Amino acid sequence: MLSKTCPAPSEILDSSGLVEVVGTSAQGLTLFGELQDPDPLSASGETKKIIWRVTGTGDPVMTVTGPSAEADALDWGPRLHYGSNYDRPGEEYGSGVVFDAPGCWTVTFTRAEGSASVQFQVLSAKDAG
Repeated sequence: MLSKTCPAPSEILDSSGLVEVVGTSAQGLTLFGELQDPDPLSASGETKKIIWRVTGTGDPVMTVTGPSAEADALDWGPRLHYGSNYDRPGEEYGSGVVFDAPGCWTVTFTRAEGSASVQFQVLSAKDAG
């Protein structure tokens, strides 16, 4: 069983009304996610829209793994976006993720060159309220 607490949650940047998460990669990919409804991230069971910018080539494969180690929380996406003003390197994709349990959630993008991930610490609905 995975830990409910992220050992190293991803860095959250909050500036000028934009809240984003910074991904990590051992292969040199960059990954940023703009949280459309970020405060707070809770296990509401509702779909949360996240806009992603990821470098690399080839069609991305996105997985979302929750604290129970099941990879089934991706409601939709990744969908390629065009003409955005989200200014980070790489191509832009949108996704819908359902956080339905408190704990550590990992989102991973895999492309031809490797993968990049973010970890979210998701609160229970009562702790977030």
